[in-house]
Amino acid sequence: LTAIVIEDHTVPVVSFQSWFRVGSVDEKPGLTGVSHLFEHLMFKGTPKFGPRAFFNELEAKGAEVNAYTTRDYTVYYENMVPALLDRAIEMEADRLENLSINDENFQSERLVVFEERKLRVDNSPEGKMQEALWSLAFHRHPYRFPVIGYPQDLAALTLEQVQTYFKGHYHPANATLVVVG
Repeated sequence: LTAIVIEDHTVPVVSFQSWFRVGSVDEKPGLTGVSHLFEHLMFKGTPKFGPRAFFNELEAKGAEVNAYTTRDYTVYYENMVPALLDRAIEMEADRLENLSINDENFQSERLVVFEERKLRVDNSPEGKMQEALWSLAFHRHPYRFPVIGYPQDLAALTLEQVQTYFKGHYHPANATLVVVG
């Protein structure tokens, strides 16, 4: 685990970020979109902290909670008052160890990703163009895969594949924690 801490008292805010070296570059044909799917699954909760706990506990107290996936990494972040930092760290540690990856969560978030794909790619001329350009520019490199994945690959994903992907990529040796504030 790599940790980067920068103390800065300029404003009474802290940003806690969990960076994972996992993105569409880690995918292969037939398994595209799984990195982005985890961006969603990571908010489905644990036995200790139920679904949407990051939003219910932190955003309810003014925090900004979000995540994003790129070709090379996935980032989860909370921008908040310093008093919430310990709770955010506790929640992040718990979801890395005890994330609820079950069929119900998997199926519901896969549907969300399908809808997101329709909005950002299938029904967007710019999205279609971007997908085509990356595919043409990178014939053999995994950068050719869209971060959001191909619909046929998302539809064929199994719960076992998703669980295996999580174990292979979401662990301390593949993470960098950043705390600034």
